[in-house]
Amino acid sequence: MAQRTTRPKKADVPLQIRIEVPVSGETKVFQEPVPEGFPPELFPHLADFWKRGFSAATTRSDSPGVELCGEEVSLADFAESRGRPIDDESEREGREAAKLRKKGPTFGEIARRVCRHRHERGHRCKKPCTDRIRQAMQQYESREDLRQIARGDLDS
Repeated sequence: MAQRTTRPKKADVPLQIRIEVPVSGETKVFQEPVPEGFPPELFPHLADFWKRGFSAATTRSDSPGVELCGEEVSLADFAESRGRPIDDESEREGREAAKLRKKGPTFGEIARRVCRHRHERGHRCKKPCTDRIRQAMQQYESREDLRQIARGDLDS
């Protein structure tokens, strides 16, 4: 029977990326946990890209109306947006459906008014159109919420 060896115990403290950057004439130190599953051999590159991104952001912040608060910078700020590009027609349907929904009609009635296929011969707006437009409205509303948060226009 083969002898088993125990695995080394993982550290309770997650690995940290640490960079030092000049901000307003003084050097600030930023630390962030390494994203889970990130290959260890790329840790030095992650820190380098984070530092380059921070430098690019501070360079751009010299333009009027742009502020950079060093305390709020994190790795998430440099993540690219993910997801499928927004379809213009779905955006239009979602926007119109959101406006109409506030007036009270059902999604079936809304679908018959805003469906992109409503003028096609033989097309009837039934459950598939209703579902597609309801989902487009929900996605539109969630994007609008994010846009309001980004602009700081939230109603308290």
